[in-house]
Amino acid sequence: MTHPYYILKPFENKILNIWDDLLPYGLSSPVHFKTNSWGIRAREFARDDHERVLALGCSVTISEYIDQERTWTYLLEDTLKKTTGKKYWIGNAGKSKMMSRDYLTFMEHFIPQVNRYIHTIIMIAGINDLTRVLSKAEDYDSQFLEKAGEAYLVERAFDVIPGRTSWSARFKYTHLWQILKRIKHIVKPENYNNIGADYADLRKKRQMAEKVTAAPNIQAGLLEYENNLRRIILLARKNNLRLILATQPSLWNPYDARLEDLFWFGWINENYPRNYYSAQVLKECLRAFNQVLGDVCRDSVIELVDLAALLPSTPEIFYDDVHFNETGSQATAAIFAHYLTS
Repeated sequence: MTHPYYILKPFENKILNIWDDLLPYGLSSPVHFKTNSWGIRAREFARDDHERVLALGCSVTISEYIDQERTWTYLLEDTLKKTTGKKYWIGNAGKSKMMSRDYLTFMEHFIPQVNRYIHTIIMIAGINDLTRVLSKAEDYDSQFLEKAGEAYLVERAFDVIPGRTSWSARFKYTHLWQILKRIKHIVKPENYNNIGADYADLRKKRQMAEKVTAAPNIQAGLLEYENNLRRIILLARKNNLRLILATQPSLWNPYDARLEDLFWFGWINENYPRNYYSAQVLKECLRAFNQVLGDVCRDSVIELVDLAALLPSTPEIFYDDVHFNETGSQATAAIFAHYLTS
């Protein structure tokens, strides 16, 4: 029997000990990180679930540095249960470095496996599309992922792919393996230390690099982003899914110099980083991507939650450029809970 596509490995059970220098910015340690039998950061499906909502996105969504019970998806599920008295399932299908084209691949391959279980998708989008465009500047090729081919796209989107495991490894996806893995999932987590320590190097490099204050031409990236969003919407409708799109918020506030020490995004030519775009440029370009998302939602009559407008650009919400800290997770959960119940 062929196993399904998994965005993350199923039955992961990790304890992440966060680098001490990150903790003052609204994080705590250790972090428990678990995935269920579908490779989703969530509990298992239950027969009495009133509604199931799957959150799709990148590292902003998955919130890897936040404890399982403090992620915005977990808090959203808990809040909805308390406020409505109904049992919601909120699953977290985020994955680091994912772009809108990767979300499309996810919709093409993963959703048909679970669309009998899932009712709604929430998608926070835009940040990695933006950073890819900025990193390549005028050399950006909006077709680079399409040219790479389907096999490459699938490898980007999923940690486990049908037919890609050796015969000796097929045992991993049998029912017996799942039982054994589930037991290990409960009793023996894997430990990882100094998670996030590379931020020190990234921030140091940024402080020593040259700041660029002129915005590049990002029109090719915006058109590609719009096209991907429209294709995602078509797939959501094909699978009879309610789709809620959300704009990407950020800490980028060009009027608060104190925040500069927290930033590490905005590199030009990320393989040989010598200069980076200023917070003003980053904010302007992100606003353009959020505007495209808003326009597509209005044009296609798709629900929109404007997180960028609802979350303040302060270190009380973010521990770096765009990632939520624990307070940010609480605020994000509250926004979505209000939206889903109003």
